[in-house]
Amino acid sequence: MATATITVTADGSPLDGVSIAGRWSHATSDFDTGMTTNGSLVVTSDEVRWRGNPLTFVFTLDSVTKPPYTYEGGSISDSITVTQVP
Repeated sequence: MATATITVTADGSPLDGVSIAGRWSHATSDFDTGMTTNGSLVVTSDEVRWRGNPLTFVFTLDSVTKPPYTYEGGSISDSITVTQVP
């Protein structure tokens, strides 16, 4: 299992109530959604489905929304990669 923390800011300040949706890939496969509190959201993957050495977990952002703000991450498919070495 892996966790990823998504932090959302506006003008350098944490932004609450941002709706986040994304998916895990590589060592696991599932979807997570949630809303930021104090500017952050922690998502946790399901159990490992594909074993390997090292294990790699990737969380890809599919949507980041809170009108009237717009996402400026370059691409909505920005991803977080975590590699677990035994």
